[in-house]
Amino acid sequence: MEQVPNVLTMQESRAKWTFISGQEVTYDGMYTNVWGSKLPLMQGDRFPMHPQMGACRWTYSGPLSSGLPKDGRSAKRRDDYR
Repeated sequence: MEQVPNVLTMQESRAKWTFISGQEVTYDGMYTNVWGSKLPLMQGDRFPMHPQMGACRWTYSGPLSSGLPKDGRSAKRRDDYR
């Protein structure tokens, strides 16, 4: 019996990618930091530092087509992080 290799879809594998503040964004999408903030980032942007906590890790959350968060407290403008 032949085993089927464990193949992840691109979205599943991107969801496991983490990035550090200062790294360049590779894919357009929504990203979440360890403090729970969600931020839409575009390819070529740099992962920002948290305004109060400093450098942090960011995780790919999904494509921009999934929309922005509905609750206003977690939706941040990119300018808030510069």
